Amino acid sequence: MPADRPTLLILSGFDPSGGAGMMADIRTAEVLSVHTIGCITALTAQSSSSFQDHQWVEWPWLEKQLLSVLPGAVPDAIKVGMVRDTETLAGLLTLIESNSPAAPVVWDPVLAPSAGGEFHADNLPGWRALLKRVALFTPNWPEMERLCPGQDPVEAAREAAAESGSAVLLKGGHDPVAHGTDRLFYRNQMQEFKPNRRDLAPKHGTGCVYSSAAAASLAAGMTMAAACRTAKVFTENFMASSSSLVGFHPLS
Repeated sequence: MPADRPTLLILSGFDPSGGAGMMADIRTAEVLSVHTIGCITALTAQSSSSFQDHQWVEWPWLEKQLLSVLPGAVPDAIKVGMVRDTETLAGLLTLIESNSPAAPVVWDPVLAPSAGGEFHADNLPGWRALLKRVALFTPNWPEMERLCPGQDPVEAAREAAAESGSAVLLKGGHDPVAHGTDRLFYRNQMQEFKPNRRDLAPKHGTGCVYSSAAAASLAAGMTMAAACRTAKVFTENFMASSSSLVGFHPLS
């Protein structure tokens, strides 16, 4: 592994359009000067504007992928995106924890593709039990509504953070009142990250970019609040990079 760069282990799906999933995660981390290794959890057939289908990578291949890089590599942080179910994630975390118990895990609960379709019709039962094993959980507003039906997303995020002791970053791009305001619940406190710019256009893969930027920043040694703030700014720059659904990763 590069001696002069931290390393981020990425577990996510493959998006052939490059806008989301593994390719977006790698691009984000590399722009932030973080080296990446990875494990493909699913294959998808999609573009920036349409979704066709997906296929999960079965457990034996997930295990083989991870064991091919672990324990030879010791990641400084881990980013988890699209996973089949909580049982699969628990198995992956067990393998990771045996090699890198101190590395913070960022879990982005990808429930559905932005271009339409479903990954998890059952809304990941048992997700709460896994929060204690991750450092940062990054749901967006609709994901929090799905995971905690009938609850206000802000209060649901606050409750999840308090119960687990982990940080929960509720992304506010779909907040009907405080649009674009993200809320970090961490150590019994809430910190708001308000929008920094207004020239933003919707993008395919913003959730992946945001969570991987936060994970890369944690790998680089930033505090939780600084990592989330950095990821917020990075994602806004990504969204402002073009007027189409395709975003470009800024070099600075």
